[in-house]
Amino acid sequence: YRYHAFDGALMAIYNAGVKENAGIFSQSQGWLILAEALLGHGERAFTYFLENAPAAQNDRAEIRRLEPYCYGQFTEGKASPHFGRSHVHWLTGTASTVMVGCVEGILGMRPTPSGLRIVPSVPKEWESFEIEKDFPRVIKEITDTIDELENIEKMREGKLVPTTLCYLEKEGKYLMLHRVKEKEDMNQGKWLGVGGHVEKGESVAACLKREVKEETGLTLKKYVYRGYIDFLNDLYPAERMYLYVGKEFEGEMIDCSEGTLAWIDKKDVTDLELWEGDRAFLPLLDKDEEPFHMSLVYHDNKLVKVLGPAYPAKKKKNKKKGKARRNKRK
Repeated sequence: YRYHAFDGALMAIYNAGVKENAGIFSQSQGWLILAEALLGHGERAFTYFLENAPAAQNDRAEIRRLEPYCYGQFTEGKASPHFGRSHVHWLTGTASTVMVGCVEGILGMRPTPSGLRIVPSVPKEWESFEIEKDFPRVIKEITDTIDELENIEKMREGKLVPTTLCYLEKEGKYLMLHRVKEKEDMNQGKWLGVGGHVEKGESVAACLKREVKEETGLTLKKYVYRGYIDFLNDLYPAERMYLYVGKEFEGEMIDCSEGTLAWIDKKDVTDLELWEGDRAFLPLLDKDEEPFHMSLVYHDNKLVKVLGPAYPAKKKKNKKKGKARRNKRK
């Protein structure tokens, strides 16, 4: 480089073969390993790693002159009388770039915005390998989630109070009840479907029909079960709400003693003043799927967690058994 130097050029201040004056820099080694691994060239990536690995150069330690476990920033080039001698250990970025090339490239443990991706690119002769790595943030998230679920289960330890909640449906609208008439009502100011507590000795279906009749004056003739919601609020007893959509009914509507009844377009229901968790399950009422279950967790009347929706696993039909029965009939 001394033949091409210009005033102020960094190369001119070093001896021939040292640093910017024709020295061999090591930082690029890690990116070269990574590039080959990303291309699927595991053999070549590992070869490049071995060529510059400190432990692979112990047979010329007297020339390299660095600790056998340290990367150097650069090695003196052929123009130097000390060709092969390495420098600037501990302070170089070579170790970190090679680590990225090896861990993310060859071993393939690669962090991405969507999570951890495992895409190894190793030499063919490797039968297997193992990686053991701690992920403090992930471990904390797991332990926090476990604690949270344990707290939720504690809220369920007492008997869940059974209730029903029904959304009567007509011409693209739901019949909603604005709970404004009872000051001590836990639902004060909120819009809900109609329903209430299952009384002792009463079935859920009987409660559903009774509550619809008492609150609306309508007789429920046809309804669809949509699932159940566990309402877990640290200010109130835990409830299990059995959720229904009323399809057919008859009679004349009455004034409700608990609030004001109104038919609301389905698309406008979520704009009302609701329990925040209701916005999680209301869009599911129109879906033609299996009944679901969901848990809504509140702290100081503020929604902190939605678990679900979850759907029961569908039972697989035993085709062999059916075939055997057909053969038997024959």
